[in-house]
Amino acid sequence: MYFALLFIPILALGAFRSFFHHGELGVGVGSLVLTANALLLTAFTLGCHAWRHLIGGKLDCFSCDAPARMRYKAWSWSSWLNGRHQFFAWVSFFVVAFADLYVRLVSMGLIEDLNTWSG
Repeated sequence: MYFALLFIPILALGAFRSFFHHGELGVGVGSLVLTANALLLTAFTLGCHAWRHLIGGKLDCFSCDAPARMRYKAWSWSSWLNGRHQFFAWVSFFVVAFADLYVRLVSMGLIEDLNTWSG
C-alpha cells in the first residue's frame, strides 16, 4: 500500500497532463482511459485495510475532538471503499491492462487517439 501511494500522484499528474496538447485544452480517449486508470487505482488503494488502519485504526474515540472527527469521516469513506475492494481490484486490473495496451498501440501508430484537438 505504501508503495502504491507513491505512484498515485504520478498517475494523477499523467492523467491531468493528458488533457493538454501543445498548451491547448482538450479531451481524447487516451485522456479518459488514463483518468479512469488513476481513479480506479486510487479507489483500490484507499480502500485497503492498511490505509483504514493508518487513518483511523489507532483512535479510541472518534468524537473526542475535531481532528478525530475528520479522521472518522476519512475512515468511514475508506470503509465504504473497502466494502468494494474486490470490485476495484478486478476493474482496476483490467483498466490498467487496457490503458497500457492503448498507450502502446497509439505510440506505435497502430491506432489513432480520437480527440478534440485540432490537427
